[in-house]
Amino acid sequence: MLNKYNLSFPKMPYGTHEGKYDLKSLLYMGASGEQSHLVMDKIESGTFGCPDPSRLPLALRIHEELEAQLARGIKPTTVKNRIRILRSFYAWCDRTSEEITEATAPRVFRLWVEYLLHRVRIEKSLLNLTAYQWAKSVDNILKPALGLSHNLMLTTRLVARPSIYKVFGSKADKQNLNKVFEFGHFLMDISSGLSLQAITGTLPVEIKLRRGDALVEFAGLQDIALDNSYNCASERTRFAKRRGQVEPELVFTLRKSLANLKISAELLIFISQTGMNLSQACKLKRGAFRYQNSGGDVLVYRVYKGRRMGEAEFVLFNEYVPLFKLYLEW
Repeated sequence: MLNKYNLSFPKMPYGTHEGKYDLKSLLYMGASGEQSHLVMDKIESGTFGCPDPSRLPLALRIHEELEAQLARGIKPTTVKNRIRILRSFYAWCDRTSEEITEATAPRVFRLWVEYLLHRVRIEKSLLNLTAYQWAKSVDNILKPALGLSHNLMLTTRLVARPSIYKVFGSKADKQNLNKVFEFGHFLMDISSGLSLQAITGTLPVEIKLRRGDALVEFAGLQDIALDNSYNCASERTRFAKRRGQVEPELVFTLRKSLANLKISAELLIFISQTGMNLSQACKLKRGAFRYQNSGGDVLVYRVYKGRRMGEAEFVLFNEYVPLFKLYLEW
């Protein structure tokens, strides 16, 4: 009886080798976790048994909403991405034996978001931004499909950027805040003072600090004057050469300590601006990025040649974006 309902998207544009999207998988226990290009064949072969009639009304509403989104001009790539995340949500429901119907959907959504929060805060296996965007994608489907007057996200503990600040009221807190700013200024001074020109130039490198003094770096060489270095003229010449300019490609060989200091400062600044932990930040790979304003923040997407844009990898404060781009160029 359920087979008479069409839950496909015939008007959706598809690539030459792209599988067709069909919400029929939402009706079968275990089907949403199957690979998209195999799931329909397995449904037809009876791998997942019979469809669950209690799931049909919600699946029909979801299908109607996604069709409406396409008709309103929402990009097909956005709708496809929402379907993929929706299937992930249903796959979690199947694994946890949660009943997903019109009546239970809001409660089950909140439980799923709690699972995402556990992955973010406890397992450290998911970025907060990714969890937020996944939940937001499902919310963008369920809210209109269920005819709700409020976003389901408002009933959860998940926010786009977890608060890492508190109100500073006591004298001790104000002192701590001053130390935070002082350390931030110190990192910024190192970042600006260790340009490629400075690192490849003549040693020592003098990094001027805004507090009035300077940080003098010799890149591992002795802190002595040339005249006091060696008695032999040839040795003094070699000593002077080691302090002279180097080619940029030799920075990580001859000026490794300066390069590491620069990277360490930039890493700490990046962590403070994104809310990532050290492990997450260290796993990021260099590459091309695209930037999208979102309120006072900037979403950063990795650009892959010949591939669609995926989920944002991290979010930055708007003021930090120029500094981040400078570091990538460095």
